[in-house]
Amino acid sequence: MTQVYPLDEVRAAAKALREGQFKQAAKQTWSLSSATRVVLVLGAEGGSGATTVALAIAQATSSARLIECCAQGDSGLVAAGLAELGETAGWLRADRDSVRLDRRADNNPFAVPTPLAASGDETVVVDAGHDLDVVSQTPWLRELLERADVILVSRATIPGLRRLEAKLATLDALGRPVAAALIIGPARKRWPKDLGFTLGRLTRDLDADGGLLTVAQDPSLAYHGLDTSPLPGDLQKAGEQIARQLQLPTNPRK
Repeated sequence: MTQVYPLDEVRAAAKALREGQFKQAAKQTWSLSSATRVVLVLGAEGGSGATTVALAIAQATSSARLIECCAQGDSGLVAAGLAELGETAGWLRADRDSVRLDRRADNNPFAVPTPLAASGDETVVVDAGHDLDVVSQTPWLRELLERADVILVSRATIPGLRRLEAKLATLDALGRPVAAALIIGPARKRWPKDLGFTLGRLTRDLDADGGLLTVAQDPSLAYHGLDTSPLPGDLQKAGEQIARQLQLPTNPRK
């Protein structure tokens, strides 16, 4: 005999389904050993190149996992994997040489889900986007911010350098030091004078400590985006330089 349910119960069930309350996926657990090295890459602004820099750092290490936090529709890693491994618990996984790529399978712009469990012998590189409010409101990202080596990425433009200084100020107020900032654009000696004058106090302090790096923008990469092609040589060198500076287990480039 067919069960008949009251209309109010059907409506309540439909509402709960829309809100995701009936999802059956197992709850993710996230933990890292104290020995696991974590690098948190933050853009000074959207489109600054944080994903590309995060991939360069990950590829410079001997065994790394790159976690991209943006929603699926904004992913820069869609075509970057050499072997697609499918979806697991809301994350799309791929391999690229010695790097395991994890990108989100959902398009929720307001919440970053808990990543898949990590192994203890890999370097974890997290492309956390550019919004520090999202980082601070996401428990596992907030925890990483407390222990990770922080790398900032900016463009060699006046707005880009202003936002870089603002990001440094926000992190400084949180008591979080920045290991390095990488600026994508011309070499420093080719900067227009007004661009050099835009450097704020905290950016100049980082520069004095040897933490302000530049890498040339590759026109082909800017046009095509990340795919299965090798990263440009200058970008690979920048990733290797950051990996050495952070004393990560390196993966020498052949």
